[in-house]
Amino acid sequence: MKQRSVHAARPQQTIRAPDAGPAAPVAGADLAAAGPAHLTVHGLSVGAAGHTLVHATDLHIPAGGALTLLGESGSGKSLLAQAIMGNLPSNLRCSGMVEVGLHRSDAADRAARRALWGRRLALLPQEPWLALDPTMRVAQQIAEVHELVAGMAPEAAAPTAQAGLEQLSMGDAGHKYPFQISGGMAQRVAFLATHAAGAPVMIIDEPTKGLDADRRADVLAVLRAAIADGLTLLTITHDVWLARQLRGQVAVMLAGAIVEHGDAATVLASPTHDYTRRLLAAEPAAWPPLVPAEATNRGDPATLTQPARPPVQGNPTTVAQPAEPANLKQSAATSQHAAELANLTQSANVRDAAGLAIRKQSANTSDVAEQANLTPAADIKGAAELANLTGPAISAQPVTAAGGARADHADVLVRIDGVAKRYGVQQLFAGVTAQIRRGECIAVTGPSGSGKTTFGNIVLGLLQPDAGSVTRAPGLARTAFQKLYQDPAAAFAPSVTLRQSLQDVVGLHRLAWSDLDILLARLRLRPALLDRLPAQVSGGELQRFALARVLLLRPALIFADEPTSRLDPVTQQETLALLVQHARASGCAVLLVTHDADIAAHLASRAISLSPAR
Repeated sequence: MKQRSVHAARPQQTIRAPDAGPAAPVAGADLAAAGPAHLTVHGLSVGAAGHTLVHATDLHIPAGGALTLLGESGSGKSLLAQAIMGNLPSNLRCSGMVEVGLHRSDAADRAARRALWGRRLALLPQEPWLALDPTMRVAQQIAEVHELVAGMAPEAAAPTAQAGLEQLSMGDAGHKYPFQISGGMAQRVAFLATHAAGAPVMIIDEPTKGLDADRRADVLAVLRAAIADGLTLLTITHDVWLARQLRGQVAVMLAGAIVEHGDAATVLASPTHDYTRRLLAAEPAAWPPLVPAEATNRGDPATLTQPARPPVQGNPTTVAQPAEPANLKQSAATSQHAAELANLTQSANVRDAAGLAIRKQSANTSDVAEQANLTPAADIKGAAELANLTGPAISAQPVTAAGGARADHADVLVRIDGVAKRYGVQQLFAGVTAQIRRGECIAVTGPSGSGKTTFGNIVLGLLQPDAGSVTRAPGLARTAFQKLYQDPAAAFAPSVTLRQSLQDVVGLHRLAWSDLDILLARLRLRPALLDRLPAQVSGGELQRFALARVLLLRPALIFADEPTSRLDPVTQQETLALLVQHARASGCAVLLVTHDADIAAHLASRAISLSPAR
């Protein structure tokens, strides 16, 4: 393959903060001064206990070039990145050669590359919380890197950090702590802190996950500018759009091996490998027409649902609903929902962002997961097998997107009336009115930081609204409302194996392990993964384990907060199909947070669009 020409390092890119005086550099250290550097790996392989996890891999990224690594969850992408960094767990072995600019080392010599961390070689992990200090304010963390790593004067570091936040549309986030911002915002903050060190070679793992279209464009603009300034970039992502926009090279990984590699425009326009073709066909915009909701009740295979109706014009946070009967009583347990939800899975030890961030970055070995014998992507089966573990389907007729027959009033699970929430001077949303019925999927959309997760927590009873009310149907089990976390690591105790966590749930709620086996098979999760810690599986695999645990509890409502943000397009399509099929078969409602307009259009019968209240 013809390589791209090497870019000469230009003067550092600058951004000007309002009233900040002279322009400040984005990276904090001149790449020209540090010297541009290429990244080459030759024969790099990773294995453990006689198993090969990453087969011998050859890659070359010229200085100022970009290579995007695509592939399914657990295929070895992040594991390859950790091997390049010299950050593999002690039980894994690697061989081959890694070259960063003029620095060449044996892949097994981890100490040699650790000496390059920060100033010559940098990694932004998939989980942004692992790169942020929970005890420091956002702007302070970025400024500290400018000052202590890049050598910038303290009086220049603070305005430079603020200018970077402004460039990524987060000017008002500088005074906040990491746990006070959204996952998408944390991702951008972690990028700024990593990029501030000025390393000429950077590896970024999923830089756009959980971001709306505008924020993805912001990140893309910064990455392009950094490449133009001489940055050598290896990007690991499931975002095919990002791969197209970054141009350069694309490599596709499957079961620990590179199966296709070449110019990005050529590979993505005319793929030669079957998996690459399936990957592109599974993008949400390319999903096929969807079966009517009624088909699932007849036992037909469920793929997806009808397109979403647009939100009602006028109040941007209101979804029009038919008149409600007066006899839907306020549940007496409303004030207790937070405590009840905390006990749903007991063993999970759900932690806040601060607790999660304390975990070491080195624990984020995300693709110690799939072996070379990964089974092909399974076809989504019919509802019959799933019905055995969800129980009989609700007899009421499901809600349809085309305004057809609707469930009667007895099937209303939650009524939301004029709900509003603010934090300090920041108004997240106001006047949200909606109702949620059994068996329907409602999308919750809005820009990053608009309060989507907060809104879901209000519906669950974890937070109280500042105004308005949330009325839940009486008589529901205490496990009736469940949550799929945007950050799956926040839902599992870090020092407990996945098997033990799931056994605790099965035992606590007197469930059948055989039902869990069915779900794990449907989600293509190998039994061997159960004996690993959460940090020893990929982010996508952990996300699917979280889904299996929630479905096992047979909830009446699932708040799914970006439930497939760590999944490749193929696995995402299969996983969402299972979620929707379960909802239809069991009468479970799904409140789906997504930044992907195509997913919302294909899955949801309606949408609640949140935007800052005026």
